[in-house]
Amino acid sequence: MSYLHPTLRPWPARFAHSLLLAALSVSLPQIGHVPTAAASEDKHPASGDDPVARLTEEAQRGVGRAQYELASLYLRGHRVQKDYAQALHWNRQAVRQGIALAANDLGCMYQWGWGVGQDHQYAVRWYRQAADGGEPLAQFNLAMMYRDGLGVPQDMAESIRWHSRAATHGFARSQHAVGFAYHTGRGLRQDYEKARHWFRKAAAQGWAHSENNLGVMYRDGHGVAKDYGQALEWFRRAADRGDAEAQNNLGQMYETGRGFIRDECQAVAWYRKAADQGLALAQQNLGLAHAAGRGAEKNEAEALRWFTLAAQGGSVTAQLEVADRHQFARGTPRNYRQAFKWYHRAADQGNALAQNRLGHLITNGYGVQRDYAVALQWFRLAARQGLADAQANVGIMYVNGWGVPQDRTEGIALLLKASDRGSRIAADSLQQMGVRA
Repeated sequence: MSYLHPTLRPWPARFAHSLLLAALSVSLPQIGHVPTAAASEDKHPASGDDPVARLTEEAQRGVGRAQYELASLYLRGHRVQKDYAQALHWNRQAVRQGIALAANDLGCMYQWGWGVGQDHQYAVRWYRQAADGGEPLAQFNLAMMYRDGLGVPQDMAESIRWHSRAATHGFARSQHAVGFAYHTGRGLRQDYEKARHWFRKAAAQGWAHSENNLGVMYRDGHGVAKDYGQALEWFRRAADRGDAEAQNNLGQMYETGRGFIRDECQAVAWYRKAADQGLALAQQNLGLAHAAGRGAEKNEAEALRWFTLAAQGGSVTAQLEVADRHQFARGTPRNYRQAFKWYHRAADQGNALAQNRLGHLITNGYGVQRDYAVALQWFRLAARQGLADAQANVGIMYVNGWGVPQDRTEGIALLLKASDRGSRIAADSLQQMGVRA
């Protein structure tokens, strides 16, 4: 089995390509920068000069920028004890002086309940005030609220509109988001040339996710002639910055030898870097490498360890591999309960092989109580996806009257169709019944 699997991530749904789909954090809003006055004091402290005291004095005199920077120190706990009440007070004062970043940070506080009751609608109000004032950080945050439907109805078009405004102000994450929208046609009409334009702008600021996506465009020929040399350059730039998706993609380049001499050991080295960051697909690739002994020691126990990590991260292929190893005692003692658990997870994600194997376990009562009706449901789901062996299993259920009224004629008809499509299960069953395929 090959261990080539492209990196993908939902934004918000999964796509079958190796773009970084969710380069934008949804777990933490973007707050303003650490105040320059306090930051510079860390590097060049002046004797007898306390920057916090100085900011406090200026803030009390009504200097808006000082009020914002003081609030920022309290919000982060930088040079002072973190104090959300003080951050809230001084941000509100700064907003009255027209400091847009203070409104942005108030939005963050309400979005995440920092010192106030969590209120997404109130967060949107503050983000919008700062965004309307031309603050790109707030425009980005407002775009994310529309993307995720927090405090406002979910609206991808509105999200892209705000990202576009932030992008024109040079905000790298929004430039990446606009590039992604053009690349995939989600929120904007697909246009590879414009996608590349925005990815390049973000990449010029060192945004690794855009560098990775440029690598994808050159590797796959999206709007440009395929150029493995360019793909390699962009993947390496992003990988050297620690981008896990790019590290996985670079490993894939080494495995296939596209752009240079094939080197499975280098492929495994890059997969491992990405896997150590928790990227499920890289963990899956390491499992496949150890299972096949390609670029890594052939070791079923080590393969199972990496497959299990990837399976826990949602990789369907890894879930299937883990289930197989528990069912067939490869790298671990046979354990039908574990096999059932992992087949079920993969089957719930629509994997036809897992659905068929799950039906097999339930039919035989392996790791679960036997239930022909439930088994038949799983066989049918897999058969509808065109899996010939599943179609054969449905036929067997009809022939024997398991989970369905017995109908030998219907069962044989299904077995014949499955046999014609190459099912060994169907051919063997027909032979046992003395029926010629």
